[in-house]
Amino acid sequence: MLIFNTAVFATLYFTLPVLLYFRYLPVIYLAVAVGLSLWYVLYNKGFSHRVKPENLPDSMTDGEKRAWIEEGETRFRKSRWALLIIIPILLTFLFDMLYLFFGQTVAGWFR
Repeated sequence: MLIFNTAVFATLYFTLPVLLYFRYLPVIYLAVAVGLSLWYVLYNKGFSHRVKPENLPDSMTDGEKRAWIEEGETRFRKSRWALLIIIPILLTFLFDMLYLFFGQTVAGWFR
């Protein structure tokens, strides 16, 4: 699914501005990536639930520790869909940066 989403996002990113003269697509991609990334971090409480039971305070009982860790795992499972959007957008920006800095050099190799 990650590869498919990356292919779709990259195809739209590189073809829509050319076909429709829509030059604001990078801004939209950036806004979506930043917004979803912030939501992901805030929803998962800054990844504070990704700890081992022995790293939690001694004042918590074993049941509270287990509940704390299970809540974190549940949050990560429920928010996994956001990564299927964030990662392809970041990879699309990576492809754009690679093309920006190395595109003409690579194109010159094939002339």
